[in-house]
Amino acid sequence: MRSVAYSPDGKHLVSGSCDRTVKVWDSQTGKEECTLTGHSDWVNSVAYSPDGKHIVSGSDDKTVKIWDSTPGKEVSVLFCNCPIVCCCVECFDLRVWSMSRSAR
Repeated sequence: MRSVAYSPDGKHLVSGSCDRTVKVWDSQTGKEECTLTGHSDWVNSVAYSPDGKHIVSGSDDKTVKIWDSTPGKEVSVLFCNCPIVCCCVECFDLRVWSMSRSAR
């Protein structure tokens, strides 16, 4: 697991992993509710929108995906020039950090 975030109501937890998946968990029972697939590399960052309706995931595949949190369907994808290190949503503004990796 590379990243975790609670839903705004605290009822769910979302995780991003090295297996290229985003998973939604019931925070009370620890039971997996769904797996979101579509990234082709490690998922480094996950976040919920302030209203809990969307999940954002950033990956080494140089994409940020926006998911509908209820059915778990991909809503949109943003393509970047570098792997995504971190993404968050503040007051419905999406913020993304990416970095080039050193050749060393």
